[in-house]
Amino acid sequence: MVVGSSSYDAADWAFQYHGCELERIPVDDQGINIDVLADLCEQKTVKMVYVTPHHHFPTTVTLSNTRRIQLLKLSIRYNFIILEKCRHITISQSRPWRASRLHRFIQ
Repeated sequence: MVVGSSSYDAADWAFQYHGCELERIPVDDQGINIDVLADLCEQKTVKMVYVTPHHHFPTTVTLSNTRRIQLLKLSIRYNFIILEKCRHITISQSRPWRASRLHRFIQ
């Protein structure tokens, strides 16, 4: 599982408790470093990436729109899951999200 170099401790502990080996990648002023993630994907199989796109803990950085699209493209190319923690976002249950909608944004 890939996490930011600085990440929410409780999430890290939960992942490790369930047997995940954590790979840490740098976080800068635009969020997780996608270039480092791409290099990691070339070197080993990545199954899941954990991100906090809004108010990353502890940096409070927001993942840039450019990097969000790059992350989605990488997830399709390397077939990994993006586990996203959104602390301050309310998800509407009246219109369920569908993965098929993403393709129009990232093609």
